[in-house]
Amino acid sequence: MTMSHKKLKKQRTMLYFMQAAKEIVNTEGMQAITIRKVADIAGYNSATLYNYFENLDQLIAFAMIHTITDYLSDLETIINLDLNALDKYLLMWRCYSDWSFKDPEIYTYVFDSEKSDEILSHMDAYNATFPMHKTKPAKHISDLVLGQGMKRRNQLSIDPCVEAGYFRADDVSTIVNFAYIMHQGIIRRILKGSYTFDKNHVKEFLDYFVSFLRGYDQTQSLTADTVTKILAFDIHKKHINPGTDLVPWD
Repeated sequence: MTMSHKKLKKQRTMLYFMQAAKEIVNTEGMQAITIRKVADIAGYNSATLYNYFENLDQLIAFAMIHTITDYLSDLETIINLDLNALDKYLLMWRCYSDWSFKDPEIYTYVFDSEKSDEILSHMDAYNATFPMHKTKPAKHISDLVLGQGMKRRNQLSIDPCVEAGYFRADDVSTIVNFAYIMHQGIIRRILKGSYTFDKNHVKEFLDYFVSFLRGYDQTQSLTADTVTKILAFDIHKKHINPGTDLVPWD
């Protein structure tokens, strides 16, 4: 067996454990994860797990990071788009809301808990094991995501809007707090099962948020159809007027 095959086998086995950990989170909650439960679901004994992970904390960190890889990829795509700062800001919130509302407990644990720094500190080790996922973000993404609390991340993401004149610096704290409270409120209701499955949580968040932002918009750029455009925009398509609008190529 070649080294590449050994690496693939190692990755595959680790993924079994990581997927088992995520299954436990989704069905029983983060606090229910134990070595024995993970091993049982993955189809291995507990001792085998230690051949692949240093401890339970590393397993949890790898499982959580694996879950957010698509979000990090989308975030980098948005930041690199040739759009104005306000559109990027709203697209970043659409992106984070979309992914976090699908896995609310995991995203809260990774980005808004006392364990956040510890989880994200395993990013390099994760990338060394799963290089094909290209999880390690570029520096400007790292500055925005790694080692930052939710409110601080929101402030960093809104700063370009202030520099471009969309919002006043004096209003940033109010906007950041509103976004945080609104997002966390929806997260809590999802976790409590207070919503029906057909509820569009992302649209709900953006409707409230954009309506709120219109009271602080110094350029009157936010209109009645802003949310519709933000929701319809495909971040992976080219757009017609770089730096100005959200109209994608057909």
